[in-house]
Amino acid sequence: MRYKTLFPTLIALALFAAAVIFGCPIYQIFGVQCPGCGMTRAFLCAVCLDFKAAFHHHPLFWLFMVESVYVVFRNHILKRIKIPQKLELAVGIISLILLLIVWIFRQFII
Repeated sequence: MRYKTLFPTLIALALFAAAVIFGCPIYQIFGVQCPGCGMTRAFLCAVCLDFKAAFHHHPLFWLFMVESVYVVFRNHILKRIKIPQKLELAVGIISLILLLIVWIFRQFII
């Protein structure tokens, strides 16, 4: 039971590696940027502590970095802290709405 987050984490890492190597599959197939386009480059820039470039590639990189760390560690480190499921859902929905707003802005306004 303690490894139930291991498989999704490995899948996420594999997708991240594939995106680094091959680029965005949606952009390559359809020629349209997806809402997450630039997120991989933003993560890589953030890891190199180049936050200005990271923000340029995708302005929500910081939000998804925080959420990714939370999801990975919530069952291991945060066991004692009970965070309501409704709060997690609300944060997820707000994140998706922000992602769509940024995508629409980048796609149609810039």
